[in-house]
Amino acid sequence: MVLKVPNDRVWDVTVGGRIENVTDQDVFPDLFLEALVRAGEISVMQFNRPGWPHTISIVVRLTASRKEDAELQAQKLVLPVLLSVAKDLLGAGPFGWTLSVAANPASNVTS
Repeated sequence: MVLKVPNDRVWDVTVGGRIENVTDQDVFPDLFLEALVRAGEISVMQFNRPGWPHTISIVVRLTASRKEDAELQAQKLVLPVLLSVAKDLLGAGPFGWTLSVAANPASNVTS
């Protein structure tokens, strides 16, 4: 008999998002945070207001077996929210965006 033991661990994933042509430092972060909370599947551990108008950084907590899986999961959860908020602000026209993800083992987590 072979038992499979899950090898999941908790990760804090820093997600950096940048949307071109968003110039309102007040509206964009607030809409983005509200949309993340409404998404329900995302546990936001830290939310950094942008240092310049169209760049934002958040830390989300996820469970995954590997660093790459945590980063991919964060990208799949956060990117649609980021793009949705950008479309609400900028309309249907084209816009540029970038997204970065970097996972680290979560600190202060007890099993």
